[in-house]
Amino acid sequence: MTVAWTDPPLSMLKLNSDGSFVSEMGLASGASLVRTKTSSFVICFAYSFQHKSNLEAKALALIVGLESCLNNNLLEVLVESNSKILCQMVLGKYSIAWSLDPLIRKIHFLMS
Repeated sequence: MTVAWTDPPLSMLKLNSDGSFVSEMGLASGASLVRTKTSSFVICFAYSFQHKSNLEAKALALIVGLESCLNNNLLEVLVESNSKILCQMVLGKYSIAWSLDPLIRKIHFLMS
């Protein structure tokens, strides 16, 4: 099995985001980057925040990435995450934990 970045369609950019959580410290971090079809960086950012789970950190990383795209007028963006559960929640194919509901709603709003 090969895991590799795939380029977006010619007219689009690609947003990749990821987050992680260290339970012992109660700290989370996230990073997002936007690239072109040729893998050139458009924008990238990293941040830290407090959350209660790894999945919350991944959702917040996606939110910050989407907000950054909107703030930079990057509207034709393909979104990619390495979290299958988060993707399924966003697509409505997986039950949303109550603690994640506000984050998933915000993702829906930002993607609309």
